[in-house]
Amino acid sequence: MKSKFKFNPRFLAEGGMVLALASGLSMVKLFSAPYGGSVTAASMVPILLFSILRGPKGGLLVAVIYGMLQFILGPIFLTPLQFLLDFPLAFGSLGLAGVVLSPLIWEGLNRSQRIIRVIGAVCLGIGGRLLCHYLAGVVFWGQYAPEGMSPWIYSLIYNGSYLGIEFLISVLVIWLLIPRFSDLIKRSRAL
Repeated sequence: MKSKFKFNPRFLAEGGMVLALASGLSMVKLFSAPYGGSVTAASMVPILLFSILRGPKGGLLVAVIYGMLQFILGPIFLTPLQFLLDFPLAFGSLGLAGVVLSPLIWEGLNRSQRIIRVIGAVCLGIGGRLLCHYLAGVVFWGQYAPEGMSPWIYSLIYNGSYLGIEFLISVLVIWLLIPRFSDLIKRSRAL
């Protein structure tokens, strides 16, 4: 199965719109954690959908750019490695959603298989982001753990709490969009 990545004006326009929408949604914070991270109004959904529709190559590119935009909008910088883990790599992981589900895979699936694949795609994307933030949390933010608590546990609780809610929001929103998703897939394949 070939990836749907074509670097052309249409890709640039779609990618730009997705980045603008995701960045705007990321500013609608339902909850902000004290050392970074927040629960937003489904800000990862546009990136996840773009990754599914355009494949992992296009998705990774747009997701890494999204990570850079997140750094510009709310810079938290300790070291170059922390920056890489918390921004381009963490947010870039959202582009992995296109590995689990793509327009080519979609058409051969029944409704329950589609739902499982959607959850798997969101799981891989947000799971990759969680892993990067978790590692950064252990290495760079562990000093903020309550006395006597392991940085490993602290980072998992801290990052898992807000990303777990983001995961549920993303799955719910994408699940609600599934009836329209077939139309998006058809349009995507026509390009």
